[in-house]
Amino acid sequence: MRLVCVRHGETDWNKKGKIQGVTDTSLNENGIKAAGEFLKRLRKTDFAFKKVYTSPLKRAFETGDFVAKEYNIPIIKKEGLKELCFGKFEGLSWDEVRAKYRSEYDYWHVHRKDAAPPEGESYHHKSDDIIDAFKEIIGECGEQDDVLIVSHSASLKALLCPIRHVDYNDMLKHFAFGNLQEVVLSDNDIKEILKYKRS
Repeated sequence: MRLVCVRHGETDWNKKGKIQGVTDTSLNENGIKAAGEFLKRLRKTDFAFKKVYTSPLKRAFETGDFVAKEYNIPIIKKEGLKELCFGKFEGLSWDEVRAKYRSEYDYWHVHRKDAAPPEGESYHHKSDDIIDAFKEIIGECGEQDDVLIVSHSASLKALLCPIRHVDYNDMLKHFAFGNLQEVVLSDNDIKEILKYKRS
């Protein structure tokens, strides 16, 4: 089994540096074009995708739909693949967050595993949800299947920190997800997903 995880294509909010979270934005013109280029890149690999799983948010589904249509395979939405909820930070740039919510940001920034933005969720909570989604995907697919999973930057970091034993405060040093940047999970990553327990 090969699980190829990718962040969605560009949106206008990406271009403007706004925090999206669970705000349901669509791909912009650049995002649509880049999704087509991503598809061409996939075509040069030996991946033989059987399914596409995406976050239910439009920017992820629209990205995955390019691949699903080209490969003529099912596309399935998974709630657990949705982006981390950034609460009151959404719609703002990080500079605006620091200006408007300085104390809340400072606390969250150094306690990001368990702290949450105002009215948002913690990375730990997101880890529980996205790993549950991956367990479902693994259970729904065959051992030899190649599967594309389209999600979001913060959610993919929430996936990788616990399974690769990276401190949540060090995530930015280890995991950078630009638009349409992918990671292929290793056999050991899949083993870590399957043995992960919610806490």
